[in-house]
Amino acid sequence: MREMGKAGYMFMGLLILAFVALVIVFGLQTYALVAALFPSDNQLMIWATVFSFDGCCVIFAGMEMFYIFHWKHGSKLAGIMWAVTFGGSLLCTIAYMNLSSDHLLHEIVNTSVLIWCYVLVTLVFSGDIVAITWLLKNEWFAYLDRKYGASNKSIGRSDLESVSHDLDEAIAAVERLKTQLDVKSIGHAGGAVQPGPLGQNGNKPRTVKSP
Repeated sequence: MREMGKAGYMFMGLLILAFVALVIVFGLQTYALVAALFPSDNQLMIWATVFSFDGCCVIFAGMEMFYIFHWKHGSKLAGIMWAVTFGGSLLCTIAYMNLSSDHLLHEIVNTSVLIWCYVLVTLVFSGDIVAITWLLKNEWFAYLDRKYGASNKSIGRSDLESVSHDLDEAIAAVERLKTQLDVKSIGHAGGAVQPGPLGQNGNKPRTVKSP
């Protein structure tokens, strides 16, 4: 097998630096585009676009490459969401470069274009929330299953019935103990004959006399 030399590591380092630079450039271009399209007072949509496109793109890409998933579908979901968010970031970069080169970025935007931009950002942002929630939930449950060897997703009906049965047995045991104590106290007060340890084995019972 061919071993990689110092030049290979050097170019891999340059590739990583180029990737980081592109991510920063993509984020800045996404921000510049949505800052020009959306009203300046709508900072929520501006930053939601940058986060859902560029921020989540980096997160999902890093998870797919470096994280060892416990849930069997985790890597696939991360890859799908990476493709979606990267596509949105790439689309914003292409739109920004074309509009800025034609000096149309700061022109009045058509209302229908603005509405479609809102729809696109809302869909991607909602998809990120659903994907992150679904991934965290299933990853946690898969981790518990692997650690304890049993499903710990929730307390089901059978678990509740088991707890209720154990509680009923405990209450019955307490009631039996209380009854035995009451019988012994009555026998002690009235001089009743109670079977002792020998009487239980067929021997002569002992008599408890009252003082």
